[in-house]
Amino acid sequence: MLKSIQHRATASPCADVRKCDVSRSRQRLTELMQKLCFGTIYILPVLNGEPVLDPLPRTVRRQKVGALRHSRPQGDFTLKRELVEFFDELTAIGNGIILMIEVAHGLPTVYEFEETIPV
Repeated sequence: MLKSIQHRATASPCADVRKCDVSRSRQRLTELMQKLCFGTIYILPVLNGEPVLDPLPRTVRRQKVGALRHSRPQGDFTLKRELVEFFDELTAIGNGIILMIEVAHGLPTVYEFEETIPV
């Protein structure tokens, strides 16, 4: 199933969520997306709503010819809305596999995950 990270009126407030407020595995995923900047993360297991980064998932960087790489914030900082909403989605998934996460400007934009849909 393909899902896009979109703002929801009922989304948890994210103005006060800082990197240091989330689990170490979510911090590591944030750092991976920041380092990737543009590209795709493939096959990310989720266990109890937490990303599993051991071993690291496969990443494919997208680089525009002639474009400069911009540095991303280091240390502790307030998480952008897209990250907070993505972490909410991980919690909702619980246990499973995210097949791919599209990353743009160091933030998740679209992801696919396996899901059994009852009929």
